[in-house]
Amino acid sequence: MSNKHYNWRECIPAFSSIFSFVGFKIIDLEESKETLIVTLDATELPRCPKCGELCNRYDDVYIRSVNDFHLSIFSCRIQFPARQIRCKCGYRGNQYIDFVHPYSHCTKRFEDYIAMFSTLKSDRTLLTDSPQNTTQNCPRCSYFQVNLPNFGLIG
Repeated sequence: MSNKHYNWRECIPAFSSIFSFVGFKIIDLEESKETLIVTLDATELPRCPKCGELCNRYDDVYIRSVNDFHLSIFSCRIQFPARQIRCKCGYRGNQYIDFVHPYSHCTKRFEDYIAMFSTLKSDRTLLTDSPQNTTQNCPRCSYFQVNLPNFGLIG
């Protein structure tokens, strides 16, 4: 990797057109070693996961960070404010976020990507136990291992 510093903020409009974060907007792109950090900010009130209503009362806000697909040679982390809400329906807890499951460390689209490889592995006519298949820790979620073909798509 070159030592040249790149102004990632110029790419925010392009990233916004490619990636959809419902209820959030991209406010910053920052390079940290080999990681691209995408910082989001809320554009609307938090939504209740139980009844779906917007909530204007919340108890706490914390910065949540999740992994997403690699972008070229960079791993990608998405940081955004997550709120603990109090809804009129009685729900008290974390807000609904469209692109991340509760308590997950990865985006939904990355989880779907891993699930696609699991499906491919279960079809023994497509993939066999050969030197081209490797078992490794998922580069985004270190909590489970996946069998990935060496297509160069991840990592």
